[in-house]
Amino acid sequence: MKPPPQIALVVREQIGSVYDELLQVLIDLAEHPVSMFNDQRDRLVEVRNKALAIVSEWVLRQPDIAAALHNMVPRSWRVSDIPQALLEAALWDDYFKMPESVLLPPTRQDRVIATVPSLLGRLDNDGLLRLADTETLPNGIFYSKPTLDSRQHQRDRINALPHGVFYEDLALHYHQFLRRYFTSSIHYGLIFMILRLAQHHQVEARIAIDTRRLRYRNEYQEYFEADYWYGPILHDDKLDDLNTLGLTVHGDSNLADTTSSPLYLATSFRWQKDGENLKSIEIEELVYKTGASCDPILARYLHSIRDTAQRVFIHCDGAVKGYDLAGYPQTTTDFVKRGKSPYYRKVFRLDGRILTHDWSEIVAQWFRGNALVLEYLSALAA
Repeated sequence: MKPPPQIALVVREQIGSVYDELLQVLIDLAEHPVSMFNDQRDRLVEVRNKALAIVSEWVLRQPDIAAALHNMVPRSWRVSDIPQALLEAALWDDYFKMPESVLLPPTRQDRVIATVPSLLGRLDNDGLLRLADTETLPNGIFYSKPTLDSRQHQRDRINALPHGVFYEDLALHYHQFLRRYFTSSIHYGLIFMILRLAQHHQVEARIAIDTRRLRYRNEYQEYFEADYWYGPILHDDKLDDLNTLGLTVHGDSNLADTTSSPLYLATSFRWQKDGENLKSIEIEELVYKTGASCDPILARYLHSIRDTAQRVFIHCDGAVKGYDLAGYPQTTTDFVKRGKSPYYRKVFRLDGRILTHDWSEIVAQWFRGNALVLEYLSALAA
């Protein structure tokens, strides 16, 4: 449940430009408004205290109006401290707004690129960061604080970690679409798989970074969220059958009973022959959408190539497609006949020998939350 817009209007009027300053720091640090008072990073503490002082002074002058606004804050996360509650609620909508730029490739005008222009030369034509020269820490991607500190001077190296990439003075965020449901914490399960394959399996990995969030090395933090979303063990014989081609669509007949968000009406799986021993698969989800939002509908997409002679996948990339609501399919029949999406942002790419069980895990992790993908993978495992 979102707070009403009246709170943001009043708070923004009271604190003026400090509102935009605080919002930018929260976005830079990827710190949720309702947890910002638990974060003690210097840049946030300074601007947060400034904003809190102004709101506190206003609450003393207008206690009745402040109390009425406080009662509008959703009860599930309303704190008793009125200035703090109003500040958290005011920032909510603006914090979660997704700008169109997340669907576009990086440019020289992006805040991160403008700060470290040399980063642009390390990106490929899809705007992905090459991890070929990533520095591997002694224990894989896990490390102790002393190990991290001892490597601070190597600022021109790319050092990919679970929740970001160290480069020069920055701790780069992974792309917005590599966050859970595109808004929450970083998709650790998927990032872990990509980094593990890059570091230990001689797979060339590329990954998208967030060029609108400016975070410095001393502001880097990690939050681990554990859950159980795994790909099943698949049989190579089914995957390597060159006669097993065509389109399969899995639909959710119990959509009305589903309480999770977003809802997935269907997911398509299309196998095609790509050469003498090659076959490719494209996977795309159909997101159930209602209302009249002008924001693009975001759907995950994956493309992979399998070498049936070597019995491994040799390529895998994941992207997010953005569709306009007016032209977006509303049924599985329309989904099969869908046209090209106006927006397409690739967020990871893997090239090399990708073993079947690793591919299954990548697919499951990329489509985390979509049970139709697990349903299809389980059919291949049967």
